[in-house]
Amino acid sequence: MKQTVKIFSNLKIVFLLLAIVCATTASAQDSLNVQDTHRKKVGVVLSGGGAKGAAHVSALRLIEEAGIPIDVITGTSIGSIVAGLYANGYSCDQLDSLFRTQDWQLLLTNSSSRMDKSFAQREWEDKYILNARISDRKNIIPGGILSGDAVMNLLNRLTADLPDSIDFTTQLNIPYGCVAMDVVSGEEIDFVSGNLAKAIRASMSIPGVFEPVRTDQYVLVDGGVINNYPVDLAKSLGADIIIGVTFKQDPPTLESIKNVGDVLSALVTDLSDKKYVPNVAQTDLQIDVDVHGLGAASFTEDAIDSLFVYGEIAAKAKLPQLIELRKSLGLPDTTLSSISRSLPPYKQKKKSKTPVRGGTLSVSSRIDSEELASLLLGAKYQSGRRLFPKVEMEIRLGKRSYGKAAFSISPTTDWQIGGSYRYSYYEMRLYHNGMYTTDLNYHEHLIHAGVSKYWHDMKVELGANFQSRRYKDLYISPEWAEPVPRKKENLLIYFADLQYDDQDSEVYPEKGMKGGARLEYLTDDGAHYENGHGLMQLGIHYEHAIPLGKGFTLLPSVYGRSIPSDNQSLGNRNMIGGVGTMGHYISQQLPFAGVWRLQVVGNHLGIVGLTGRKRIGKNHNIFAVANYAKDANQLSRFLKETNRVGASLGYGYKTLVGPIEGQVSWSNTTSAVSFFLNIGFMF
Repeated sequence: MKQTVKIFSNLKIVFLLLAIVCATTASAQDSLNVQDTHRKKVGVVLSGGGAKGAAHVSALRLIEEAGIPIDVITGTSIGSIVAGLYANGYSCDQLDSLFRTQDWQLLLTNSSSRMDKSFAQREWEDKYILNARISDRKNIIPGGILSGDAVMNLLNRLTADLPDSIDFTTQLNIPYGCVAMDVVSGEEIDFVSGNLAKAIRASMSIPGVFEPVRTDQYVLVDGGVINNYPVDLAKSLGADIIIGVTFKQDPPTLESIKNVGDVLSALVTDLSDKKYVPNVAQTDLQIDVDVHGLGAASFTEDAIDSLFVYGEIAAKAKLPQLIELRKSLGLPDTTLSSISRSLPPYKQKKKSKTPVRGGTLSVSSRIDSEELASLLLGAKYQSGRRLFPKVEMEIRLGKRSYGKAAFSISPTTDWQIGGSYRYSYYEMRLYHNGMYTTDLNYHEHLIHAGVSKYWHDMKVELGANFQSRRYKDLYISPEWAEPVPRKKENLLIYFADLQYDDQDSEVYPEKGMKGGARLEYLTDDGAHYENGHGLMQLGIHYEHAIPLGKGFTLLPSVYGRSIPSDNQSLGNRNMIGGVGTMGHYISQQLPFAGVWRLQVVGNHLGIVGLTGRKRIGKNHNIFAVANYAKDANQLSRFLKETNRVGASLGYGYKTLVGPIEGQVSWSNTTSAVSFFLNIGFMF
């Protein structure tokens, strides 16, 4: 009994001691909380500057390492992007990764990801360098060359977990604000609530470059025009102490203005100086980054790497002041870190229930060692009226010049009924077994009518083409023993066509499949050909991009075309030439490594190919292509006659204006080594 009383007595002492410790700890914690509650709030302000904004990430990391809490964060333009994502919980490491891994060529063009586009969009946009949208309300370009769709899609993805409208000062991890300018009133618009992605997109809408963000009240452009360094906004959100990140800017000179980015940077600096100087005066600690001549458009891989380093150097130079600031706030000597969150996975954009209204002006150009220079101009407009009528026009200038006008209606998103007229003039040399045999120069009138059914990655079309050709200046080599074209040729061709394409890029795809089949019935009077039955023609193609890791892609391919053995039309014969350029010169041309100029081959043709491609960095590509083909004029002799082999080795650099590409190749068809240079998208 005495032992039991003693145990309880000891337990009382233990509990008493624990209570005293807990009370003391709570008292100390309350004291710290009171101290933290009453300490001055720190605001971080990130200025605009385009690509230079990569330095913001390094500066934020150093502020964290100095142990300084960020209570408010504001920004303009690129600063609004970094600040907004940071306020939403993205860590400095994740922001670093976003800068390094983004396809800036995609983000700074008029397109969204190819996987987000409809099949019809891909058909149009893959061949153009620039696609400028036309407003669906007024027949004018809506204030910017680029729509900014790709940037908006990225911002939507990175903020997908947020409601459509929130209070930026209470519903984000850190109170946040950003700046835009209303073009109508010329006034500054400060965003502290609303849709986060849309607010950021408005803040970075460079005038004349990106389409403004329109609301019921405003037409919004880049806030850098009026307030490129929004210290006053941070103050209004409760910041007592300001840490600012800016970029050293020398006065513009004749030598310093080298591109559009430099011009816009100079204009923004001049216009925003009225607020910049007093805002700098309110800054307690300014991290002014020397970007060593890099500009707002310096989005190359090497430039981004350098900007991270320059931001770190500038922030480290201020580390003693940052430590003093931390001490003045009464904070312990610890390293803070932002809350890290997972990056959301890519999600394909849902297809709209109605066709996209409005229009597009498009332009493309290319240079190659065969056709020299070519220019392609396009325009299309789709009305929002009943049946969504659409008009398209294209003009190509070069050795294969044409003009085309098309009209269609869309009873639903998936169906299209339409027709077109195209006038073309072709100047081509044909070769046979490596020997120059024929000049194929002709005028062509093509009237097309068809009904199409679209899916996101597939298109099926049924229709008919009336094709009228007038040949001129025909040269036929004495060695040519095949049928020659008549001076005039009128054909009515019925067709069924299926196309599939889910590849991730029109240039150097790394995943996805592209393929199709086309069946044609060729007549010269609507039912017969040369007083006999019509000619049945079948063509197929297939290519599959298979990623094998670390930038390596394997692309097996199959091409084939079969036409009747009694075909008498030279303009309809099977032809080979080029790598991955099906139908480049003429619709029945199939690609074949080692052959560039058009080679006429047998009526029954099959090609298998294999391409191996290695991507180095983001834009450098080396590749090797091997082809094997069989062809014969008689199907019964297909396996017994010609064996064709070809190979090509090349290098390509992916740019905004298409690939810059050189290839060295050989084939037993030409029995010669050849070189081909191309700059620009194929069209």
